Amino acid sequence: MLMNESFGELLRPVKQDKKLNEIVQDGILQPISAIHNPYAQKLTYVNSNIQFTNPAYDFSHDIPDGLPYMLVKGDKKSFPDALLYCRPHHYRTGILTSQSGILLDNVLFPYLDEKGVGHLNEEFTNTNKLRYAHVKVVTPQAIIIAEKPRTYGLADLSWVSSDADATDSLYQDGIRIVPTIAILEMSRIPNEYGDFISLEEAITRGFLAADTIPAIQFRAFVTPYRAADLIDIEPTTSAKNETLRRKMLLRAFDDMSKDQTISVDLSEGLQSTPKYLQWFSKTFGQNLARLHKKNKIHRYLAGMHNVTLDARMVDSDSLETDVSDDKIYFERFSLFSTDGDISMLRKFYNSVIMLSQSIVNPDTFLIKTLEAYTQEFRKD
Repeated sequence: MLMNESFGELLRPVKQDKKLNEIVQDGILQPISAIHNPYAQKLTYVNSNIQFTNPAYDFSHDIPDGLPYMLVKGDKKSFPDALLYCRPHHYRTGILTSQSGILLDNVLFPYLDEKGVGHLNEEFTNTNKLRYAHVKVVTPQAIIIAEKPRTYGLADLSWVSSDADATDSLYQDGIRIVPTIAILEMSRIPNEYGDFISLEEAITRGFLAADTIPAIQFRAFVTPYRAADLIDIEPTTSAKNETLRRKMLLRAFDDMSKDQTISVDLSEGLQSTPKYLQWFSKTFGQNLARLHKKNKIHRYLAGMHNVTLDARMVDSDSLETDVSDDKIYFERFSLFSTDGDISMLRKFYNSVIMLSQSIVNPDTFLIKTLEAYTQEFRKD
């Protein structure tokens, strides 16, 4: 099959995506076999703020032909309908394309991913988990977390719908977000052989938690890399892992250079890092202040996994509204603490500085983030 099939001047969904395959060569992404789910036929949400310019991924009237895809193990993976591009630490999500044609406020969000497509696990090349992992598909599994039923690998319609609603409200508040594009409800899911079974059977066999309605959530990104992806948590991280993180940063710079809302020149590669961190610290601080001024908290920002490198918030189903000042203080403290053992934001700044070999103090950007937050929070 050709890398891309033309549809006029646009692109159809195909088994391979040229840009994503280039990222695979970097060792960042891994292509995984996926099959079309004919039982995801109910479109329960479409983002009304989105402009679709590629018919292959246009949800404005109906589900695009050939979508959605689900990760499978067993015999069906030998004859995939598509490849989803996955990576470690993303346990139910695969990137579908880098050619989405999705616009929000005239900003192109080229990466389209699918959340809730199946259960991913990591395989490490050695036991201490310092070497980069490969991803494999395993069967979804019903579990209980905090006395509530959950399913590893799949998404529940109630909380992805909550995420979409919360994200829409943040967008109206002027906050940079990763938009939900569409949500599809599923009436069947694949079993361990790639055959589709009823939800009742899936619950009986322990693949699906009781009272769960499985759904696929489509989201679009300017760049898919997150701040946590670059944080060097282990002091003895391998050189291979460091090289991969540096490649992520450079890929993100390339993605962000096409976004006119990012007001810095990133064309100098790693030498652009100080200017980038100046922009990120200001933008992230303003974003957080706008959130808190509306008496809202995200609850899961402290680990920096829910912040993309273009300073957009991800996964808003945890959003709390009408919160107390104490809760706002706690979220702010968890990010702005100068304690190196607490603040993942500081660790993010330090990791990016180390990857680029820049000579600058990470506390400089932590202070700039707090200054931008304070100035925005005090605005009338």
